[in-house]
Amino acid sequence: MAAPVPHRPRRSPAPRPRARPVATLLGELARSINASLDLDTILQTVAEGARELVKNLTELHGGTAEVESPGVGRGATFRIRLPQPDPVVPSTAERSVDV
Repeated sequence: MAAPVPHRPRRSPAPRPRARPVATLLGELARSINASLDLDTILQTVAEGARELVKNLTELHGGTAEVESPGVGRGATFRIRLPQPDPVVPSTAERSVDV
């Protein structure tokens, strides 16, 4: 017969980490990667990527895009101009004729 297993006291569960703002987490990540990086640099890089994405998609459809921003973390205004598509006119073969 096997020896009984000694009773071990239960450990209390580890406390759940507090939720922190994304900006705080990004700042901590930047400091852990390289002390020369700062949150403004990361946010600026993200903003530039978003601006390029909007510009490329707009130009793909024959339009233009302008972006204005009062600064990092203060929002941005995108002005997108797309050409008005030509109205679709069915060819004579596609027109229905009532007789």
